[in-house]
Amino acid sequence: MTTTAVNSQNSTSSSTNTLSPVRVERNIILNAADINEHYGTDAGLVRDLIVYICYNYTHNLFGFNRVSLTDFCKVMGYKKSNLSKRHPAAETRKHKPSINGYEWSSQLEYTIFRMIKENIVFTYKAKVPGMNIEGISSIPVLVDARVLYDSRRPQKRYYELKLSKEFISNLLSYYSTVFLEDYIAAGTQRNKSLFMYLSMLQHVAMYKKEEITPYFDHLCKIADIHYENNREKKRHLQKALREIQERTSLNFEFEFYKAAGQSHAYSIRIVFKEFNKLSPKKEMFKNQLFNKLQDFYLYKYEKQYPNLFQQWLGNNEYDTEIKKEIFAEVYENVYHKPIDMSQAHNVADLNELIACIA
Repeated sequence: MTTTAVNSQNSTSSSTNTLSPVRVERNIILNAADINEHYGTDAGLVRDLIVYICYNYTHNLFGFNRVSLTDFCKVMGYKKSNLSKRHPAAETRKHKPSINGYEWSSQLEYTIFRMIKENIVFTYKAKVPGMNIEGISSIPVLVDARVLYDSRRPQKRYYELKLSKEFISNLLSYYSTVFLEDYIAAGTQRNKSLFMYLSMLQHVAMYKKEEITPYFDHLCKIADIHYENNREKKRHLQKALREIQERTSLNFEFEFYKAAGQSHAYSIRIVFKEFNKLSPKKEMFKNQLFNKLQDFYLYKYEKQYPNLFQQWLGNNEYDTEIKKEIFAEVYENVYHKPIDMSQAHNVADLNELIACIA
């Protein structure tokens, strides 16, 4: 058997205690190639925006997703000047993103505009006896976007972004956890897509307790590696895997081997050496808390205000005492002990409590 083995270097000095876990909707991870094809040159920024929004949502349950250009660039490693430039598509009459006289024309604004206007489209294949199935599906990520700015200082802007119900639901039930610092450190968009996929495979390996043998062509597709020659595809895939090993805390080894019927070593196995540990109880707590809060909102407000759950969550003027009661009830149910709520005066304090829970 011909093999090419590479050991994990893990030169990153970050420990999992200092990393920020982010729930990412799995469709975004599994269908990286579809996102690349659909959004073209905007795909990288779309992916980074989604991860940033998921990060905000993970760490700010009781809040509307507010994005500022300054904060986004600081966290995600962009230059403000680059995202403030006019998007090339905004120069054309066909794509001019003008709504009520306001132009969503910068690189960041035009990308947000596209995410509102266009659902993310995914492709899938299936086989049943005697029949092949080719399908497409879609999911909206954003359903509302607002730009807030002072008319005296229009250059300082904030964007309030509302996630779709479908996307929120998947963040609770169909997600994988990645670490934000690792995602950014991975570097290129190719590496970021591959890193998220490997993080998902790590969770699979943790439960199956066995090595993972993903398809070579599928890994190349995830990493946006397109060459006719398998040797070139393998070379670029090896490079991306090594860079992820060196730049992130993901601890794994990979090996190319020659499977039955292959003339060259184009099959791959991946062994994860250790697992980034997240608190399962904290995940359970957040899931139950969100569901209980949503149940209360639907019971009280769904008929009158059917689509304002996110705004209600982050508003101190509505049902703050009820929110605190639900928080305490869920905490005691999960951790089997009461929690001191005396310092929780508003929803921001509840977010702080979540951050402190082990």
